[in-house]
Amino acid sequence: LADKESREREILKEYLPADMDPSQLRTEVNAIVAGLAADAKFGDAMKAAMGSLAKRANGKAIQEAVKAAMATRS
Repeated sequence: LADKESREREILKEYLPADMDPSQLRTEVNAIVAGLAADAKFGDAMKAAMGSLAKRANGKAIQEAVKAAMATRS
């Protein structure tokens, strides 16, 4: 059973985005947020970040980076 699950995990990993280095993710998200209008909301920042980073990073990691960037912005 454990071998079967390990094989399934390896197959699924091929379809998931690669794990991006957290510091690189923060840097790219900060640049994206800095390019937004001053009155941009969290949803605007998420849309912009997901548009350029979705295939390279996990959505949850992007969300956390955007939250941190938006918090330092205001």
